[in-house]
Amino acid sequence: MFAAAGNHVAALKRTAIGALRLPDDLSPGDWRPLSAEELTLALSRPAGGT
Repeated sequence: MFAAAGNHVAALKRTAIGALRLPDDLSPGDWRPLSAEELTLALSRPAGGT
C-alpha cells in the first residue's frame, strides 16, 4: 500500500492488535500467554465490523 503511493517503509513496530495493547517490555520475537480478558479482546470483532 505504501509502495503504491511512492513511499518506502524501513521498519514497522506493532504496538496493538485491535483493542489488545502489547506491553512495552515485550521484545521483538518474544511472546507470552494471553490472559482470559486479553483473549476475549483479541477475538472480538470491532463495533460495526463484519
